Amino acid sequence: MTAVAHRLADNTDFNLGCFWGGRVESAEEVAGKTAATLQGLAGVFPVDGWRYAQGRVWRPWPAAAVEQTLWVESQVFRAEDGLPEPVNGYSFSLSQDFDGLFIELWINAGGSIRGGRVPVNRAGVTAFETAPGGFTPAVVDPLVDAVIEVWEPWTANFRDQAVLDLARPTGSWQVPLGYRVWVHASVGAILEAAPGVLVSHRRSGTLLSVPDEWTAPQVVEAMRATLAMNDIDEVAHEK
Repeated sequence: MTAVAHRLADNTDFNLGCFWGGRVESAEEVAGKTAATLQGLAGVFPVDGWRYAQGRVWRPWPAAAVEQTLWVESQVFRAEDGLPEPVNGYSFSLSQDFDGLFIELWINAGGSIRGGRVPVNRAGVTAFETAPGGFTPAVVDPLVDAVIEVWEPWTANFRDQAVLDLARPTGSWQVPLGYRVWVHASVGAILEAAPGVLVSHRRSGTLLSVPDEWTAPQVVEAMRATLAMNDIDEVAHEK
């Protein structure tokens, strides 16, 4: 019953995620894009710096570009045996508390692998309330813009747990459903949409939006129908 009644404004947590294929990027490039993302997030969450966890201690994200690059370089993906795996790029997260929300920016970028079981390159923002009323739907579109502007992914989406529970993707390369779904032009063109779905062009792709007051089942039904109308399902990738 809760999932049926749930709407975006009822959220106490959310997830904005995106992914793209193999794209070799240096630590300097990843650090620069990370800094640009944080700058974009500043319009939504004007925090006084970001931080990362080092054991049980919080450390500040460096302020200088050179130090940011060195830090990202130290975050190269490592296998279970601890050996670095540069083909998987760099993996890290930065977080902060702001006005009743705990916010985390997570990034896996710079990986050269073009296929596989899951996309190696991903980025996103997750958050959960630390005080009642911390979340407001007003942050949704600026968050989406901040991420797609910098990372130029293949697809991005904003969803909550209620939508995810109803629409778990059948594969890791499938275009996920959500209150917002962005699709790069190389993935597919949106030529028609289900009733109630707003279509707008953002950057090098198309953003699909549904009303914030819609329930999770309405969101899933409309977004699934829209993607099917345009023959969009799984992002093409190497096996």
